[in-house]
Amino acid sequence: MAGPASDVEQMVGDYYSSGIDEDAIEAAGADPIRPLLDRVAAVVNADEWSDVIVELRQQGIGAFFGGYVMPDFEDSTRYLLFLTQGGLGLPEKEYYTRDDERSVALREQYEQHVAAQFANLGWDDPAAAAATVLRLETRLADASYTAVELRDIDRTMNRQTMDELAALAPTLDLVGFLSAFDVDVPSINLDNPGFFGEVDAMLTSEPIGDLRTLVSWYVVRATAGSLSDAFADESFAFYGKALGGQQEQKPRWKRVVGAMGGDIGEQLSQLFTAVAFPPEAKDRCDGLVRHLVDAMGESIRSLDWMGEETKQEALGKLEAFGVKIGYPDEWRDYSGLEIDRGPYVLNRARAAGFEWRRQLARLDQPVDTSEWHMAPHIVNAYYSPLENEIVFPAGILQPPFFYAEGDDAVNFGAIGAIIGHEITHGFDDKGSQFDAEGHVRDWWTTEDREEFDRRAKVVEEQFDGYEVEEGLTVNGALTLGENIADLGGLNIAYRAFKNAVADGSATADEVDGYTADQRFFLAFGSTWRQNASDEYLRLIVQSDVHSPARFRCNGPLGNLPIFADAWGLDDAVPMLRSPEDRVAIW
Repeated sequence: MAGPASDVEQMVGDYYSSGIDEDAIEAAGADPIRPLLDRVAAVVNADEWSDVIVELRQQGIGAFFGGYVMPDFEDSTRYLLFLTQGGLGLPEKEYYTRDDERSVALREQYEQHVAAQFANLGWDDPAAAAATVLRLETRLADASYTAVELRDIDRTMNRQTMDELAALAPTLDLVGFLSAFDVDVPSINLDNPGFFGEVDAMLTSEPIGDLRTLVSWYVVRATAGSLSDAFADESFAFYGKALGGQQEQKPRWKRVVGAMGGDIGEQLSQLFTAVAFPPEAKDRCDGLVRHLVDAMGESIRSLDWMGEETKQEALGKLEAFGVKIGYPDEWRDYSGLEIDRGPYVLNRARAAGFEWRRQLARLDQPVDTSEWHMAPHIVNAYYSPLENEIVFPAGILQPPFFYAEGDDAVNFGAIGAIIGHEITHGFDDKGSQFDAEGHVRDWWTTEDREEFDRRAKVVEEQFDGYEVEEGLTVNGALTLGENIADLGGLNIAYRAFKNAVADGSATADEVDGYTADQRFFLAFGSTWRQNASDEYLRLIVQSDVHSPARFRCNGPLGNLPIFADAWGLDDAVPMLRSPEDRVAIW
Protein backbone atom coordinates (compact mmCIF):
# COMPACT_ATOMS: atom_id res chain seq x y z
CA MET A 1 0.00 0.00 0.00
CA ALA A 2 1.42 3.37 -0.99
CA GLY A 3 2.22 5.86 1.70
CA PRO A 4 0.93 9.44 1.87
CA ALA A 5 1.98 11.76 -0.92
CA SER A 6 4.92 14.07 -0.29
CA ASP A 7 4.39 17.84 -0.46
CA VAL A 8 5.96 17.78 -3.92
CA GLU A 9 3.71 14.96 -5.13
CA GLN A 10 0.68 16.68 -3.61
CA MET A 11 1.33 19.98 -5.39
CA VAL A 12 2.12 18.30 -8.72
CA GLY A 13 -0.91 16.04 -8.40
CA ASP A 14 -3.30 18.87 -7.49
CA TYR A 15 -2.04 21.05 -10.33
CA TYR A 16 -2.37 18.22 -12.84
CA SER A 17 -5.81 17.23 -11.62
CA SER A 18 -7.13 20.78 -11.94
CA GLY A 19 -5.69 21.02 -15.45
CA ILE A 20 -7.30 17.84 -16.79
CA ASP A 21 -10.68 18.34 -15.13
CA GLU A 22 -12.38 19.11 -18.44
CA ASP A 23 -15.90 19.05 -17.05
CA ALA A 24 -15.13 21.70 -14.44
CA ILE A 25 -13.19 23.84 -16.90
CA GLU A 26 -16.01 23.72 -19.46
CA ALA A 27 -18.66 24.46 -16.87
CA ALA A 28 -16.76 27.50 -15.61
CA GLY A 29 -16.24 29.05 -19.04
CA ALA A 30 -14.83 32.55 -18.54
CA ASP A 31 -16.21 32.90 -15.00
CA PRO A 32 -12.79 32.60 -13.28
CA ILE A 33 -11.50 35.71 -15.07
CA ARG A 34 -14.71 37.78 -14.78
CA PRO A 35 -13.50 39.61 -11.64
CA LEU A 36 -10.43 40.82 -13.52
CA LEU A 37 -12.47 41.87 -16.53
CA ASP A 38 -14.92 43.67 -14.26
CA ARG A 39 -12.04 45.50 -12.61
CA VAL A 40 -10.78 46.66 -16.00
CA ALA A 41 -14.27 47.70 -17.07
CA ALA A 42 -14.61 49.86 -13.94
CA VAL A 43 -11.73 52.19 -14.89
CA VAL A 44 -13.04 55.69 -15.59
CA ASN A 45 -9.91 57.85 -15.71
CA ALA A 46 -6.25 57.51 -16.70
CA ASP A 47 -4.90 57.70 -13.15
CA GLU A 48 -6.52 54.37 -12.32
CA TRP A 49 -4.49 52.38 -14.82
CA SER A 50 -1.43 52.13 -12.59
CA ASP A 51 -3.46 50.32 -9.91
CA VAL A 52 -5.02 47.97 -12.49
CA ILE A 53 -1.61 47.13 -13.92
CA VAL A 54 -0.45 46.18 -10.42
CA GLU A 55 -3.53 44.02 -9.79
CA LEU A 56 -3.09 42.19 -13.08
CA ARG A 57 0.60 41.62 -12.44
CA GLN A 58 -0.27 40.06 -9.10
CA GLN A 59 -2.15 37.46 -11.15
CA GLY A 60 0.75 36.97 -13.53
CA ILE A 61 -0.73 39.09 -16.33
CA GLY A 62 1.49 41.70 -17.91
CA ALA A 63 -0.26 44.82 -19.20
CA PHE A 64 1.87 46.91 -21.57
CA PHE A 65 5.21 45.74 -20.21
CA GLY A 66 7.04 42.77 -18.70
CA GLY A 67 9.89 42.33 -16.28
CA TYR A 68 12.37 40.04 -14.58
CA VAL A 69 15.14 40.15 -11.98
CA MET A 70 18.72 39.27 -12.89
CA PRO A 71 22.22 40.16 -11.66
CA ASP A 72 23.14 43.81 -12.17
CA PHE A 73 25.24 44.37 -15.28
CA GLU A 74 27.40 46.81 -13.29
CA ASP A 75 27.67 44.76 -10.08
CA SER A 76 27.05 41.04 -10.55
CA THR A 77 26.90 40.42 -6.79
CA ARG A 78 23.59 42.31 -6.60
CA TYR A 79 20.26 41.93 -8.37
CA LEU A 80 18.63 44.45 -10.68
CA LEU A 81 15.05 44.70 -11.92
CA PHE A 82 14.67 44.84 -15.70
CA LEU A 83 11.37 46.14 -17.12
CA THR A 84 10.78 45.33 -20.77
CA GLN A 85 8.61 46.53 -23.63
CA GLY A 86 5.49 44.44 -24.19
CA GLY A 87 1.83 44.65 -25.00
CA LEU A 88 1.94 43.00 -28.43
CA GLY A 89 -0.14 39.99 -29.42
CA LEU A 90 1.92 39.35 -32.54
CA PRO A 91 5.50 38.10 -32.14
CA GLU A 92 7.37 41.37 -32.61
CA LYS A 93 7.29 44.90 -34.00
CA GLU A 94 7.71 44.15 -37.68
CA TYR A 95 4.61 41.94 -37.79
CA TYR A 96 2.68 45.20 -37.48
CA THR A 97 4.70 47.21 -40.00
CA ARG A 98 5.42 44.92 -42.96
CA ASP A 99 3.15 45.59 -45.92
CA ASP A 100 3.68 42.47 -48.06
CA GLU A 101 0.61 40.44 -48.94
CA ARG A 102 1.28 37.63 -46.46
CA SER A 103 1.90 40.02 -43.54
CA VAL A 104 -1.28 41.94 -44.28
CA ALA A 105 -3.23 38.68 -44.43
CA LEU A 106 -1.76 37.53 -41.11
CA ARG A 107 -2.81 40.77 -39.43
CA GLU A 108 -6.30 40.25 -40.76
CA GLN A 109 -6.29 36.73 -39.29
CA TYR A 110 -5.07 38.15 -35.99
CA GLU A 111 -7.86 40.71 -35.93
CA GLN A 112 -10.41 37.96 -36.64
CA HIS A 113 -8.89 35.89 -33.83
CA VAL A 114 -9.18 38.76 -31.36
CA ALA A 115 -12.79 39.28 -32.45
CA ALA A 116 -13.52 35.59 -31.92
CA GLN A 117 -12.24 35.72 -28.36
CA PHE A 118 -14.31 38.81 -27.58
CA ALA A 119 -17.29 36.96 -29.03
CA ASN A 120 -16.49 34.09 -26.65
CA LEU A 121 -16.71 36.64 -23.83
CA GLY A 122 -20.10 37.75 -25.08
CA TRP A 123 -19.16 41.27 -26.12
CA ASP A 124 -21.75 43.11 -28.21
CA ASP A 125 -19.45 44.24 -31.04
CA PRO A 126 -16.40 41.95 -31.09
CA ALA A 127 -15.25 43.15 -34.53
CA ALA A 128 -15.04 46.76 -33.34
CA ALA A 129 -13.19 45.65 -30.20
CA ALA A 130 -10.68 43.71 -32.31
CA ALA A 131 -10.09 46.71 -34.57
CA THR A 132 -9.37 48.79 -31.48
CA VAL A 133 -6.87 46.22 -30.21
CA LEU A 134 -5.01 46.14 -33.51
CA ARG A 135 -4.90 49.94 -33.72
CA LEU A 136 -3.51 50.37 -30.22
CA GLU A 137 -1.05 47.50 -30.52
CA THR A 138 0.21 49.04 -33.75
CA ARG A 139 0.88 52.25 -31.84
CA LEU A 140 2.83 50.24 -29.27
CA ALA A 141 4.70 48.44 -32.05
CA ASP A 142 5.75 51.75 -33.57
CA ALA A 143 7.47 52.61 -30.28
CA SER A 144 9.01 49.15 -29.83
CA TYR A 145 12.47 47.94 -30.74
CA THR A 146 12.78 45.24 -33.37
CA ALA A 147 14.04 41.78 -32.43
CA VAL A 148 17.45 42.72 -33.85
CA GLU A 149 17.58 45.97 -31.87
CA LEU A 150 16.76 44.10 -28.66
CA ARG A 151 20.05 42.19 -29.08
CA ASP A 152 21.98 45.48 -28.85
CA ILE A 153 23.32 45.73 -25.30
CA ASP A 154 24.22 49.41 -25.60
CA ARG A 155 20.66 50.14 -26.69
CA THR A 156 18.88 48.12 -24.01
CA MET A 157 20.96 48.83 -20.89
CA ASN A 158 19.29 51.99 -19.56
CA ARG A 159 19.54 52.43 -15.81
CA GLN A 160 16.84 54.74 -14.45
CA THR A 161 16.58 56.32 -11.02
CA MET A 162 13.21 56.69 -9.34
CA ASP A 163 13.15 60.40 -10.18
CA GLU A 164 13.85 59.60 -13.83
CA LEU A 165 11.08 57.00 -13.88
CA ALA A 166 8.62 59.46 -12.36
CA ALA A 167 9.49 62.07 -14.98
CA LEU A 168 9.43 59.62 -17.87
CA ALA A 169 5.98 58.14 -17.23
CA PRO A 170 4.00 60.01 -14.55
CA THR A 171 0.61 58.47 -15.42
CA LEU A 172 1.92 54.94 -15.85
CA ASP A 173 3.56 55.55 -12.45
CA LEU A 174 6.30 52.96 -12.47
CA VAL A 175 7.45 54.21 -9.06
CA GLY A 176 4.02 53.42 -7.65
CA PHE A 177 4.06 50.08 -9.43
CA LEU A 178 7.29 49.17 -7.66
CA SER A 179 6.07 50.49 -4.33
CA ALA A 180 2.98 48.29 -4.57
CA PHE A 181 5.29 45.28 -4.57
CA ASP A 182 7.42 46.67 -1.70
CA VAL A 183 10.35 47.31 -4.05
CA ASP A 184 12.69 49.93 -2.59
CA VAL A 185 15.71 50.27 -4.86
CA PRO A 186 17.70 53.26 -6.14
CA SER A 187 17.36 52.29 -9.81
CA ILE A 188 16.05 49.76 -12.32
CA ASN A 189 16.73 49.08 -16.01
CA LEU A 190 14.39 49.82 -18.91
CA ASP A 191 15.16 48.09 -22.18
CA ASN A 192 13.39 50.83 -24.16
CA PRO A 193 12.71 54.08 -22.27
CA GLY A 194 10.95 55.60 -25.27
CA PHE A 195 8.43 52.77 -25.26
CA PHE A 196 7.47 53.48 -21.66
CA GLY A 197 7.08 57.14 -22.49
CA GLU A 198 4.75 56.21 -25.35
CA VAL A 199 2.65 53.98 -23.08
CA ASP A 200 2.31 56.90 -20.71
CA ALA A 201 1.18 59.14 -23.55
CA MET A 202 -1.36 56.52 -24.64
CA LEU A 203 -2.92 56.38 -21.21
CA THR A 204 -3.81 60.05 -21.39
CA SER A 205 -4.46 60.51 -25.11
CA GLU A 206 -6.49 57.44 -26.05
CA PRO A 207 -10.20 57.10 -25.25
CA ILE A 208 -10.67 55.34 -21.93
CA GLY A 209 -13.05 52.83 -23.51
CA ASP A 210 -10.47 51.84 -26.11
CA LEU A 211 -7.89 51.30 -23.38
CA ARG A 212 -10.35 49.14 -21.43
CA THR A 213 -10.77 47.04 -24.56
CA LEU A 214 -7.01 46.60 -24.99
CA VAL A 215 -6.39 45.66 -21.36
CA SER A 216 -9.35 43.26 -21.42
CA TRP A 217 -7.65 41.61 -24.38
CA TYR A 218 -4.46 41.25 -22.33
CA VAL A 219 -6.46 39.33 -19.72
CA VAL A 220 -8.07 37.02 -22.27
CA ARG A 221 -4.91 36.42 -24.29
CA ALA A 222 -2.91 35.53 -21.15
CA THR A 223 -5.50 33.07 -19.84
CA ALA A 224 -7.17 31.61 -22.95
CA GLY A 225 -5.21 28.36 -22.94
CA SER A 226 -6.39 27.62 -19.39
CA LEU A 227 -10.06 28.35 -20.00
CA SER A 228 -12.82 26.32 -21.69
CA ASP A 229 -12.35 24.82 -25.14
CA ALA A 230 -13.93 27.79 -26.90
CA PHE A 231 -11.07 29.98 -25.71
CA ALA A 232 -8.29 27.40 -25.79
CA ASP A 233 -9.17 26.12 -29.25
CA GLU A 234 -9.40 29.63 -30.68
CA SER A 235 -6.02 30.48 -29.17
CA PHE A 236 -4.53 27.40 -30.81
CA ALA A 237 -6.23 28.17 -34.12
CA PHE A 238 -4.29 31.40 -34.39
CA TYR A 239 -1.08 30.98 -32.40
CA GLY A 240 -0.61 27.29 -33.02
CA LYS A 241 -2.02 26.80 -36.50
CA ALA A 242 -2.08 30.10 -38.40
CA LEU A 243 1.12 31.48 -36.88
CA GLY A 244 3.05 28.29 -36.09
CA GLY A 245 1.74 25.84 -38.67
CA GLN A 246 0.71 23.14 -36.19
CA GLN A 247 -2.08 21.03 -37.62
CA GLU A 248 -3.25 19.44 -34.39
CA GLN A 249 -3.34 20.67 -30.84
CA LYS A 250 -1.51 18.60 -28.25
CA PRO A 251 -3.74 16.51 -25.99
CA ARG A 252 -4.74 18.26 -22.80
CA TRP A 253 -2.47 16.21 -20.54
CA LYS A 254 0.59 17.30 -22.53
CA ARG A 255 -0.48 20.92 -22.42
CA VAL A 256 -0.96 20.71 -18.68
CA VAL A 257 2.45 19.12 -18.10
CA GLY A 258 4.04 21.77 -20.32
CA ALA A 259 2.37 24.56 -18.37
CA MET A 260 3.40 22.92 -15.10
CA GLY A 261 7.02 23.08 -16.22
CA GLY A 262 6.76 26.85 -16.35
CA ASP A 263 4.64 27.35 -13.25
CA ILE A 264 6.07 24.87 -10.72
CA GLY A 265 8.95 23.50 -12.75
CA GLU A 266 11.27 22.46 -9.95
CA GLN A 267 8.50 20.47 -8.27
CA LEU A 268 7.93 18.50 -11.47
CA SER A 269 11.68 18.22 -12.04
CA GLN A 270 12.25 16.57 -8.68
CA LEU A 271 10.02 13.70 -9.74
CA PHE A 272 11.59 13.53 -13.22
CA THR A 273 15.24 13.54 -12.20
CA ALA A 274 14.70 10.91 -9.53
CA VAL A 275 13.97 8.37 -12.26
CA ALA A 276 15.69 9.77 -15.36
CA PHE A 277 19.11 11.04 -14.30
CA PRO A 278 21.15 8.73 -12.06
CA PRO A 279 24.46 9.82 -10.48
CA GLU A 280 26.44 7.79 -13.04
CA ALA A 281 24.99 9.89 -15.86
CA LYS A 282 25.95 13.08 -14.04
CA ASP A 283 29.51 11.84 -13.54
CA ARG A 284 29.94 11.06 -17.23
CA CYS A 285 28.52 14.44 -18.20
CA ASP A 286 30.94 16.13 -15.79
CA GLY A 287 33.79 14.54 -17.72
CA LEU A 288 32.42 15.73 -21.05
CA VAL A 289 32.14 19.29 -19.79
CA ARG A 290 35.72 19.25 -18.48
CA HIS A 291 36.98 18.13 -21.87
CA LEU A 292 34.96 20.83 -23.63
CA VAL A 293 36.17 23.63 -21.34
CA ASP A 294 39.77 22.48 -21.76
CA ALA A 295 39.30 22.38 -25.54
CA MET A 296 37.98 25.93 -25.52
CA GLY A 297 41.08 27.01 -23.63
CA GLU A 298 43.27 25.33 -26.23
CA SER A 299 41.32 27.02 -28.99
CA ILE A 300 41.79 30.46 -27.45
CA ARG A 301 45.51 29.94 -26.97
CA SER A 302 45.95 28.77 -30.56
CA LEU A 303 44.05 31.59 -32.28
CA ASP A 304 46.19 33.30 -34.91
CA TRP A 305 43.90 36.35 -35.16
CA MET A 306 43.85 37.34 -31.48
CA GLY A 307 46.58 39.11 -29.57
CA GLU A 308 48.03 37.94 -26.25
CA GLU A 309 46.38 40.67 -24.17
CA THR A 310 42.88 39.73 -25.29
CA LYS A 311 43.68 36.02 -25.03
CA GLN A 312 44.52 36.40 -21.37
CA GLU A 313 41.21 38.17 -20.73
CA ALA A 314 39.34 35.43 -22.61
CA LEU A 315 41.14 32.68 -20.70
CA GLY A 316 40.38 34.42 -17.43
CA LYS A 317 36.71 34.51 -18.34
CA LEU A 318 36.75 30.83 -19.29
CA GLU A 319 38.47 29.90 -16.04
CA ALA A 320 35.72 31.73 -14.12
CA PHE A 321 32.91 29.78 -15.83
CA GLY A 322 30.36 28.25 -13.52
CA VAL A 323 28.97 24.84 -14.52
CA LYS A 324 25.66 23.30 -13.48
CA ILE A 325 24.70 19.82 -14.57
CA GLY A 326 21.47 17.88 -14.14
CA TYR A 327 19.65 19.55 -11.26
CA PRO A 328 20.32 21.96 -8.37
CA ASP A 329 21.86 20.93 -5.09
CA GLU A 330 18.87 22.48 -3.30
CA TRP A 331 15.39 22.61 -4.79
CA ARG A 332 13.34 25.80 -4.91
CA ASP A 333 11.07 26.47 -1.94
CA TYR A 334 7.41 26.87 -2.99
CA SER A 335 6.15 27.57 0.52
CA GLY A 336 3.30 30.03 0.40
CA LEU A 337 2.09 29.02 -3.07
CA GLU A 338 -1.48 27.74 -2.99
CA ILE A 339 -2.22 25.01 -5.54
CA ASP A 340 -5.48 23.11 -5.25
CA ARG A 341 -7.91 21.12 -7.38
CA GLY A 342 -10.04 24.16 -8.07
CA PRO A 343 -10.08 26.27 -11.28
CA TYR A 344 -7.01 25.56 -13.39
CA VAL A 345 -6.67 29.15 -14.56
CA LEU A 346 -6.49 30.34 -10.95
CA ASN A 347 -3.73 27.85 -10.11
CA ARG A 348 -1.78 29.25 -13.06
CA ALA A 349 -2.43 32.83 -11.95
CA ARG A 350 -1.30 32.14 -8.39
CA ALA A 351 1.85 30.42 -9.62
CA ALA A 352 2.73 33.33 -11.91
CA GLY A 353 2.08 35.87 -9.18
CA PHE A 354 4.13 33.83 -6.72
CA GLU A 355 7.09 33.74 -9.11
CA TRP A 356 6.92 37.49 -9.72
CA ARG A 357 6.94 38.22 -6.01
CA ARG A 358 9.70 35.66 -5.43
CA GLN A 359 11.90 37.43 -7.93
CA LEU A 360 11.23 40.88 -6.50
CA ALA A 361 11.97 39.67 -2.97
CA ARG A 362 15.56 38.98 -4.04
CA LEU A 363 16.33 42.61 -4.90
CA ASP A 364 17.72 43.38 -1.45
CA GLN A 365 19.70 40.12 -1.29
CA PRO A 366 23.08 39.10 -2.71
CA VAL A 367 22.95 37.08 -5.91
CA ASP A 368 22.19 33.41 -5.31
CA THR A 369 24.75 31.69 -7.53
CA SER A 370 23.09 28.31 -6.98
CA GLU A 371 19.81 29.31 -8.63
CA TRP A 372 18.66 27.72 -11.88
CA HIS A 373 16.80 29.81 -14.46
CA MET A 374 15.41 26.75 -16.23
CA ALA A 375 13.55 23.79 -14.77
CA PRO A 376 15.84 20.73 -14.80
CA HIS A 377 13.41 18.52 -16.74
CA ILE A 378 13.42 20.91 -19.73
CA VAL A 379 15.08 19.79 -22.98
CA ASN A 380 17.32 22.82 -23.34
CA ALA A 381 20.49 24.43 -22.00
CA TYR A 382 21.73 27.98 -21.49
CA TYR A 383 24.63 30.33 -20.89
CA SER A 384 24.07 33.31 -18.61
CA PRO A 385 26.43 36.22 -19.37
CA LEU A 386 25.49 38.06 -16.18
CA GLU A 387 26.50 35.03 -14.12
CA ASN A 388 29.11 33.66 -16.53
CA GLU A 389 27.80 30.13 -16.19
CA ILE A 390 26.71 27.25 -18.40
CA VAL A 391 23.75 25.11 -17.37
CA PHE A 392 22.72 21.68 -18.69
CA PRO A 393 19.41 20.39 -17.30
CA ALA A 394 18.76 16.68 -16.93
CA GLY A 395 16.04 16.99 -19.57
CA ILE A 396 18.55 17.44 -22.39
CA LEU A 397 20.97 14.89 -20.95
CA GLN A 398 18.94 12.09 -22.50
CA PRO A 399 18.98 10.35 -25.90
CA PRO A 400 19.44 11.41 -28.67
CA PHE A 401 21.63 14.11 -27.11
CA PHE A 402 23.39 12.06 -24.46
CA TYR A 403 23.73 8.34 -23.81
CA ALA A 404 24.93 7.61 -20.30
CA GLU A 405 26.42 4.29 -21.48
CA GLY A 406 26.80 5.16 -25.15
CA ASP A 407 29.45 5.65 -27.81
CA ASP A 408 31.98 8.40 -27.08
CA ALA A 409 31.92 9.69 -30.65
CA VAL A 410 28.14 10.00 -30.53
CA ASN A 411 28.15 11.79 -27.18
CA PHE A 412 30.81 14.28 -28.22
CA GLY A 413 29.05 14.93 -31.52
CA ALA A 414 25.62 15.41 -29.96
CA ILE A 415 25.69 16.77 -26.38
CA GLY A 416 29.34 17.76 -26.81
CA ALA A 417 28.41 20.20 -29.58
CA ILE A 418 25.63 21.58 -27.38
CA ILE A 419 28.03 22.02 -24.46
CA GLY A 420 30.47 23.71 -26.83
CA HIS A 421 27.64 25.90 -28.12
CA GLU A 422 26.85 27.18 -24.63
CA ILE A 423 30.53 27.75 -23.86
CA THR A 424 30.89 29.73 -27.07
CA HIS A 425 27.95 31.93 -26.08
CA GLY A 426 30.32 33.45 -23.57
CA PHE A 427 32.35 34.68 -26.52
CA ASP A 428 29.73 35.39 -29.21
CA ASP A 429 28.79 38.88 -30.39
CA LYS A 430 26.85 39.58 -27.17
CA GLY A 431 28.57 37.34 -24.62
CA SER A 432 31.94 38.81 -25.56
CA GLN A 433 30.78 42.16 -24.19
CA PHE A 434 30.64 40.74 -20.65
CA ASP A 435 33.73 40.03 -18.57
CA ALA A 436 34.56 37.18 -16.18
CA GLU A 437 32.50 38.78 -13.41
CA GLY A 438 29.40 39.21 -15.57
CA HIS A 439 29.84 42.94 -16.03
CA VAL A 440 29.43 44.80 -19.31
CA ARG A 441 33.03 45.76 -20.03
CA ASP A 442 35.15 46.06 -23.17
CA TRP A 443 38.03 43.68 -22.49
CA TRP A 444 39.23 43.58 -26.10
CA THR A 445 42.01 45.46 -27.81
CA THR A 446 40.72 47.60 -30.66
CA GLU A 447 42.47 45.48 -33.28
CA ASP A 448 41.15 42.16 -31.92
CA ARG A 449 37.60 43.46 -31.67
CA GLU A 450 37.71 44.69 -35.24
CA GLU A 451 38.93 41.29 -36.45
CA PHE A 452 36.24 39.51 -34.42
CA ASP A 453 33.59 41.77 -35.92
CA ARG A 454 34.95 41.14 -39.42
CA ARG A 455 34.71 37.39 -38.95
CA ALA A 456 31.27 37.68 -37.36
CA LYS A 457 30.13 39.67 -40.39
CA VAL A 458 31.07 36.72 -42.61
CA VAL A 459 28.82 34.48 -40.50
CA GLU A 460 26.03 37.04 -40.68
CA GLU A 461 26.26 37.24 -44.46
CA GLN A 462 26.44 33.45 -44.78
CA PHE A 463 23.09 33.06 -43.03
CA ASP A 464 21.57 36.03 -44.81
CA GLY A 465 22.02 33.92 -47.92
CA TYR A 466 19.87 31.00 -46.74
CA GLU A 467 16.43 31.22 -48.32
CA VAL A 468 13.49 29.70 -46.48
CA GLU A 469 11.11 30.42 -49.32
CA GLU A 470 11.16 32.78 -52.27
CA GLY A 471 11.85 36.28 -51.00
CA LEU A 472 12.31 35.24 -47.36
CA THR A 473 15.78 34.54 -45.97
CA VAL A 474 17.28 33.90 -42.57
CA ASN A 475 18.09 37.13 -40.71
CA GLY A 476 21.84 36.89 -40.17
CA ALA A 477 21.93 39.79 -37.72
CA LEU A 478 19.12 38.44 -35.57
CA THR A 479 20.59 34.93 -35.42
CA LEU A 480 24.25 35.92 -35.27
CA GLY A 481 24.91 34.91 -31.66
CA GLU A 482 23.41 31.47 -32.08
CA ASN A 483 25.19 30.89 -35.39
CA ILE A 484 28.56 31.84 -33.91
CA ALA A 485 27.86 29.49 -31.00
CA ASP A 486 26.86 26.65 -33.34
CA LEU A 487 30.05 27.02 -35.36
CA GLY A 488 32.33 27.39 -32.36
CA GLY A 489 30.58 24.67 -30.39
CA LEU A 490 31.07 22.09 -33.12
CA ASN A 491 34.73 22.98 -33.54
CA ILE A 492 35.34 22.77 -29.80
CA ALA A 493 33.46 19.48 -29.44
CA TYR A 494 35.56 17.90 -32.17
CA ARG A 495 38.78 19.13 -30.54
CA ALA A 496 37.59 17.81 -27.18
CA PHE A 497 36.77 14.42 -28.69
CA LYS A 498 40.22 14.11 -30.24
CA ASN A 499 41.82 15.09 -26.94
CA ALA A 500 39.75 12.51 -25.08
CA VAL A 501 40.83 9.81 -27.52
CA ALA A 502 44.45 10.88 -27.15
CA ASP A 503 44.37 10.73 -23.34
CA GLY A 504 42.57 7.39 -23.33
CA SER A 505 39.30 8.58 -21.81
CA ALA A 506 37.40 7.97 -25.06
CA THR A 507 37.53 5.32 -27.74
CA ALA A 508 37.54 5.81 -31.51
CA ASP A 509 36.94 2.37 -32.98
CA GLU A 510 35.08 1.82 -36.22
CA VAL A 511 31.46 0.76 -35.60
CA ASP A 512 29.16 -0.76 -38.23
CA GLY A 513 31.40 0.52 -41.00
CA TYR A 514 31.47 4.10 -39.77
CA THR A 515 34.62 5.77 -38.46
CA ALA A 516 34.54 7.63 -35.17
CA ASP A 517 34.68 10.97 -36.99
CA GLN A 518 31.73 9.98 -39.17
CA ARG A 519 29.70 8.93 -36.13
CA PHE A 520 30.60 12.23 -34.47
CA PHE A 521 29.07 14.19 -37.36
CA LEU A 522 26.13 11.84 -37.77
CA ALA A 523 25.29 12.37 -34.11
CA PHE A 524 25.54 16.12 -34.55
CA GLY A 525 23.20 15.99 -37.53
CA SER A 526 20.72 13.78 -35.71
CA THR A 527 20.15 16.44 -33.05
CA TRP A 528 18.73 18.76 -35.73
CA ARG A 529 16.18 16.35 -37.20
CA GLN A 530 12.96 18.31 -37.37
CA ASN A 531 9.81 18.56 -39.43
CA ALA A 532 8.83 22.20 -39.76
CA SER A 533 5.74 23.63 -41.41
CA ASP A 534 6.05 26.59 -43.76
CA GLU A 535 4.22 28.75 -41.23
CA TYR A 536 6.61 27.79 -38.45
CA LEU A 537 9.62 28.57 -40.61
CA ARG A 538 8.21 32.00 -41.47
CA LEU A 539 7.60 32.60 -37.77
CA ILE A 540 11.07 31.79 -36.56
CA VAL A 541 13.02 33.56 -39.31
CA GLN A 542 11.12 36.74 -38.53
CA SER A 543 11.19 36.62 -34.75
CA ASP A 544 13.57 33.97 -33.36
CA VAL A 545 17.27 34.39 -32.59
CA HIS A 546 17.77 30.79 -33.76
CA SER A 547 18.04 29.83 -37.42
CA PRO A 548 15.87 26.99 -38.79
CA ALA A 549 17.23 23.58 -37.81
CA ARG A 550 18.52 22.56 -41.23
CA PHE A 551 20.69 25.67 -41.44
CA ARG A 552 21.95 25.20 -37.89
CA CYS A 553 23.18 21.80 -39.08
CA ASN A 554 24.46 22.52 -42.58
CA GLY A 555 25.65 26.08 -41.95
CA PRO A 556 28.46 25.25 -39.50
CA LEU A 557 29.40 22.04 -41.35
CA GLY A 558 29.90 23.96 -44.58
CA ASN A 559 32.74 25.87 -42.93
CA LEU A 560 34.60 22.87 -41.50
CA PRO A 561 37.39 21.05 -43.38
CA ILE A 562 37.22 18.37 -40.66
CA PHE A 563 33.71 17.49 -41.82
CA ALA A 564 34.80 17.25 -45.45
CA ASP A 565 37.77 15.09 -44.45
CA ALA A 566 35.57 12.72 -42.43
CA TRP A 567 33.48 11.92 -45.49
CA GLY A 568 36.09 12.36 -48.21
CA LEU A 569 34.33 15.34 -49.79
CA ASP A 570 35.99 17.66 -52.26
CA ASP A 571 35.46 21.40 -52.46
CA ALA A 572 32.92 21.08 -55.28
CA VAL A 573 30.28 19.51 -53.01
CA PRO A 574 27.42 22.07 -52.84
CA MET A 575 27.04 21.81 -49.07
CA LEU A 576 30.60 23.03 -48.54
CA ARG A 577 31.48 26.70 -48.75
CA SER A 578 34.35 27.56 -51.01
CA PRO A 579 37.65 27.71 -49.11
CA GLU A 580 37.93 31.49 -49.50
CA ASP A 581 34.44 31.98 -47.98
CA ARG A 582 34.88 29.76 -44.95
CA VAL A 583 35.11 31.35 -41.54
CA ALA A 584 36.50 30.26 -38.19
CA ILE A 585 36.20 32.29 -35.02
CA TRP A 586 36.60 30.01 -31.99
